[in-house]
Amino acid sequence: MILIPAKAAVVVDADVCVYGGTSGGVAAAVAAARLGKNVALVCVNNHVGGLTASGLGVTDKGNAASIGASRRNFIRTWARRMARQIRLLF
Repeated sequence: MILIPAKAAVVVDADVCVYGGTSGGVAAAVAAARLGKNVALVCVNNHVGGLTASGLGVTDKGNAASIGASRRNFIRTWARRMARQIRLLF
């Protein structure tokens, strides 16, 4: 996945182009990349992830049932990586 600011005059050769850097756009880009596709994620600003990346989302209310598969996978992966880093620190 290549992240290039939308203002840049660059030609990118990709199998899939996802327009929109919201959490849905990021999830679509990651899903396509996991399927082996070359993905270009186009974001009109420098903030990828939308409101979810800012900490504003349904999951902030504590309802575990509202966490979808992509988000759940991200949280589990992040937790595993953080656990490894914490073990390295102590």
